[in-house]
Amino acid sequence: MDSDPFFRAAGKGKGKVAKRSSDARGGRGNGRGSSGRGGSKRADKAPSSASKYKSELSVQQLKQQEDDDFSDAGDIDMFNQSDDESDAEVVEETAAEKRLRMARELIQNMEDEVGDAVEGQPGDVVAQRLRDTLRASKGVLHQEFRARLQGKLPKEDLTVTTRGHRLPVTCVTISADGAFFVTGSKDKSVIKWNSQLGIKAFHWTAFGYHGRTNGHKDEVLCVAISSDSKLLASGGRDRLIIMRNFQTHDTLKLLQGHRGPVTSLAFRLNGDQLFSGSEDRTVKVWNTEQMSYVETLFGHQDSVVGLDSLHRERAVSVGQRDRSVRLWKIVEESQLVFQSTAPSLDCVAMISEFQYVSGAENGCLQLWDMNRKKPCCTKIHAHGVGAWISAVAAVPYSDLVASGSSSGSVRLWHVAPKLSDLTLLMTLPQVGWINSLKFTADGTHLLAGIGKEHRLGRWDVRNGGFNGAKLFRLGEEDLVPVQVDSVEEVEEAVEDSPADAE
Repeated sequence: MDSDPFFRAAGKGKGKVAKRSSDARGGRGNGRGSSGRGGSKRADKAPSSASKYKSELSVQQLKQQEDDDFSDAGDIDMFNQSDDESDAEVVEETAAEKRLRMARELIQNMEDEVGDAVEGQPGDVVAQRLRDTLRASKGVLHQEFRARLQGKLPKEDLTVTTRGHRLPVTCVTISADGAFFVTGSKDKSVIKWNSQLGIKAFHWTAFGYHGRTNGHKDEVLCVAISSDSKLLASGGRDRLIIMRNFQTHDTLKLLQGHRGPVTSLAFRLNGDQLFSGSEDRTVKVWNTEQMSYVETLFGHQDSVVGLDSLHRERAVSVGQRDRSVRLWKIVEESQLVFQSTAPSLDCVAMISEFQYVSGAENGCLQLWDMNRKKPCCTKIHAHGVGAWISAVAAVPYSDLVASGSSSGSVRLWHVAPKLSDLTLLMTLPQVGWINSLKFTADGTHLLAGIGKEHRLGRWDVRNGGFNGAKLFRLGEEDLVPVQVDSVEEVEEAVEDSPADAE
């Protein structure tokens, strides 16, 4: 067996393995791993005086470290104890208690605000303000104007009339506080007016006028003011949207992107979005903070001639000959389409986040609800037979809407609950086309833009009209009773008046 080469190789391998293991043990002992013999000799030697000194020093350092750790541990315990106590205090207040505490703080702040200004119980005023805030957040109508306006007319001496454009006024808008209003015209200019005095505050002339390089090159078709009255936007047939500082009158940015004339503009209330509609059949969304383009909304099959928006990231628009009203949900990236039976829709305004009013070429005034595909109410021949509804406006979250027509009249309507009916409150006869209407947020002012011809064409010129704007004051002290026995007589008198006749 010993002569067999297989067993001889195996025996040699075992010996080598044993030797390597002993070398490894020796290497761990001497730190060099050279041989087991050297490692055992190093381990047998007695420790030197230097080694003893190092050992004693290390022991002292360990004791000192233990003392420091003990003192630090005491500090940590104290901090942990205070943190635990604070955590316990926070944990003691539940979510319901936190909401209750915040509600009490809010009510107390409101009472402090109205306590000095209101006689009697400020709690009633606070409760009403809270109810209004809740209804506004839900989009429920909460402002009521019928009792204040029915059977009355604005005082003639308080109505502001402006004449500053050479051609018809195509669009108007007014600041949130009613201190200033803006008009745009076919003469390519935009004018800012003082509402109290009826005088010009600033005039943005056309491109090239006296070397001006940042004005419009063609007719101005739409204007809009942001809810904080800091930005003014204007659009026109030159396909441009000009952003201006409403306070300093400086030009901030020229927004380009539409392939057709810009016909409508709307700022989102208390937001940083601007919506624009164009004859290129699109609605574009712009960021007013960055002054930049965001996205394009497609769907209309004809020119977008009317546009409006409130607090939510939504906009409502009308396409002229496609006879559709579209509600754009920006966050959901979806749209709701409502089809009208009118041959052409020319204007739209939002009453609330879910309800809106539209005007048509055939004289129909329609109320819409986003939960119904068909109009909730249709007022046929709202301004008389043959009168074209050319402009509509609404006081946000209220029961008041206004309409203007080719007959030159401006009519104010009461919206019944659930949009079941429209009731005429007053008529303001004018001469010419009512091309644009705009309310202030509180409903105390109504601005009308008037021209001798329609804002988008020249096919029907009204002789005897004027190119300008009128600001009607609708406050409680700005109205006078109509000297008739009933509202029915007012309607009959209006129907027979020459201002409404074709």
